[in-house]
Amino acid sequence: ESLALYIELLKSWNEKINLVSRKDIDELEEKHILHALAVFKTGEIKPGFKVLDVGTGGGLPGIPLAIALPDSYFVLVDSIGKKITATQDMVNQLGLKNVVCLNQRVESINDNFDIITGRAVTRLTEFYKFTRYKLQKHGKYILLKGGDLKEEIKEFENFSKLKTLSFPLYSYFQTPFFETKFIVKIKKKKD
Repeated sequence: ESLALYIELLKSWNEKINLVSRKDIDELEEKHILHALAVFKTGEIKPGFKVLDVGTGGGLPGIPLAIALPDSYFVLVDSIGKKITATQDMVNQLGLKNVVCLNQRVESINDNFDIITGRAVTRLTEFYKFTRYKLQKHGKYILLKGGDLKEEIKEFENFSKLKTLSFPLYSYFQTPFFETKFIVKIKKKKD
């Protein structure tokens, strides 16, 4: 019920500002909602966890995750004011009490998180550079990525000496869209 309302709100806001690609609007459920919920399917977000959604745009993956995981706490951040205004409005209309929306760059957030997520934000190395001090010692990255990731993962592992684990979302959702979509997990080393 909340997801259905979110879809309607996202469609409505998307007519005013570009939150998701206009060509995807008729396939919102598959290309955006299910894609976002793949993070939930990993089972990594536990009750009480603090989750940071970097570059949330229209609340993806943060809002679907907050709906599915009401006992976890979500911070949705985006540096583009009109996107976070739309996201905050949707959070308010959905009555989500476990979500905070911030219009700022992630580097300026003064908090640490159990999980950091993001959806096609930037290359892994860049993402890690501006978020690495925001992760708790036991924390993990669970990122939604697409395409051929071999070179990007190699570049990241050479830079950070951290190991990544990527697995295809096609194992969860057997549709052509998910054939080139992956979850990438990175666990921070113990200091």
